[in-house]
Amino acid sequence: MIGVTAGEAAYLDLIARRGVAEREFAEKLRGDGGPETRTGDSERVREETFTHGLQRVSDGPQARLDSTAP
Repeated sequence: MIGVTAGEAAYLDLIARRGVAEREFAEKLRGDGGPETRTGDSERVREETFTHGLQRVSDGPQARLDSTAP
């Protein structure tokens, strides 16, 4: 998780230093008419991915608590 977070933080920092919106930055990287690598809004996709990962991380402690419950 830390490796993904560091790369994502660097990517977002690069965009912030450019002073453009993330979508606009991605469009410039793709060039005219290039295919989108992810469908939908990048921020929404990132939030959904984070939420999914957080749920998977919390599954471990929850399973342990469930196994020790009377």
